Amino acid sequence: MYLEKINSPKDIKNMKIEELEILATEMRKALLEKLSKKGGHFGPNFGMVEAIIALHYVFNSPVDKLVFDVSHQSYCHKMLTGRKDAFLYEEHYKDVSGYTNPDESEHDFFNVGHTSTSISLASGLAKARDLKKEDLITSEKDAKWPSLQELKQTDLFKNIKGEN
Repeated sequence: MYLEKINSPKDIKNMKIEELEILATEMRKALLEKLSKKGGHFGPNFGMVEAIIALHYVFNSPVDKLVFDVSHQSYCHKMLTGRKDAFLYEEHYKDVSGYTNPDESEHDFFNVGHTSTSISLASGLAKARDLKKEDLITSEKDAKWPSLQELKQTDLFKNIKGEN
């Protein structure tokens, strides 16, 4: 099993596409098993498996910041950032929260639950990123339409980047 060997995003960097596909299947199986027994957010996480693998394959977390707009989409992120046991072993199911949590991992930057926060959070991180020359990635919500708050934040973010 590949997932059992993952302790950080660095562990997937040299995996072949076929291995990453197997990893995605293992992650879905772990999600289904845990969430069937303990509850949680099914849809947002099943829809993010390959995206999270790809983001961690391409970017260098925690140097490159991954900010979740709906952090209940972060279960797969948690699996790849040293918290896989909380998804693989029932005795560890309660070891992690259902949201990002900086107390759990250096790969999480905020305690955030629901929608319309990532752009504001990312705009602050963007200032720091520009000074440090790092990448910043946001994972947007699992809803169809942006909120008014997000539209306002996008305008603010454009101004921070120096665009008019």
